[in-house]
Amino acid sequence: MAIIFLILFINTNSELDQTNSEFNKARVEFKRTIAKYNEEKVELIQENIKLTDIEPTIKNITDKTIYLYDHDIQDLKKKGLANPVQDIISNLMGHNELIPYKGVLGGTMGFYEKGIRILTNKWVLAYFEDGHIGGYLLLEYKVSNDGTITWKRISSMRT
Repeated sequence: MAIIFLILFINTNSELDQTNSEFNKARVEFKRTIAKYNEEKVELIQENIKLTDIEPTIKNITDKTIYLYDHDIQDLKKKGLANPVQDIISNLMGHNELIPYKGVLGGTMGFYEKGIRILTNKWVLAYFEDGHIGGYLLLEYKVSNDGTITWKRISSMRT
């Protein structure tokens, strides 16, 4: 009987040693994963700082993000826009036909001033909604020499 107990004790100890070894390996791998994650996190933070440093100077900010340089604004003024930023936004708000989705539950799709972002002297990102559903449009705009603004839908998505 003592021999059987000794054999069972040795087998149990051997299994515990193997489990302990696997646990230690997993713990070491976990520590490596955490270290790698922390390194990547630091790299992303550093990259974000670099990108922020080279971001163009943002002009004419009220509560909108507008990426128009001074020379873009001057060019638009020469084409007849008295206040280019506001003129572009106001003009777009009158073109709900650009929204490729129908309103639901009696709602009417429309653009809202606070959801319009002038990205460049060529593109606008605009949020639209009907009070129930919404989405985004990426639009191209052109200003002719007489100040007329024309729009072209590039892409859309519903949220």
